[in-house]
Amino acid sequence: MKNRMTGKKSPKPAEELTVCNPMGIKIGNCVSIDVSGFRGKQWRVTQVRALDAKTNPGRRVRQRHFKCVEYALQCDDEKCFLRVWPDPNNSREWIVLLLTLRYDTPWDGDGQGITETCQSLSPDLDFREDNDAKGIHDQFWRVDDNPDSFMADVKVLEVMDGCDKVDARHCQYEYWDFWRNWKLEGVETVQYLYIETNQKTGWVQGKIGQRIEPERVFVN
Repeated sequence: MKNRMTGKKSPKPAEELTVCNPMGIKIGNCVSIDVSGFRGKQWRVTQVRALDAKTNPGRRVRQRHFKCVEYALQCDDEKCFLRVWPDPNNSREWIVLLLTLRYDTPWDGDGQGITETCQSLSPDLDFREDNDAKGIHDQFWRVDDNPDSFMADVKVLEVMDGCDKVDARHCQYEYWDFWRNWKLEGVETVQYLYIETNQKTGWVQGKIGQRIEPERVFVN
């Protein structure tokens, strides 16, 4: 685009200005989260990810389309994520999920087995995880009884090693969303599980968490 006054090309906008940023959080910011297990810690923003997802062509007649932004946070060796999208029932509000890593594994580790389990599920089947060593016996169901996975085009913003500016890279995920009833600080809520497979590297991540009020997140 050219500047109408000078005829010169306008400078390219900063990468962080090219994605929706409803919480005004930038890479390098420190964030406080007023939730049990997260309080008293300074979480540094390491990535901002913009996801544009659609259901795979499959058993649904009408395709679902879903956009959100995700902030990757780190405090020492701990990681968490804030996933944010517009509230469909209130255009002025945002839904915020606070997620932590449940799985983080390569394809030739546990990734292939986790992905193939998701691919084999039908809406009336649940996703189970039984791990006696960790004392985990969990059961989840697909969100909205959706029989299909999502394919997401993802724009990842981050500061690369040895650089002092934010750069962007693009990747594609296939992912599945699940839910179950849960209690957060004694209050009945819904817990979500997202299982994501990077289509290029085969790396699989499982992110688990629940909805929190946006007012519980503070940018320092």
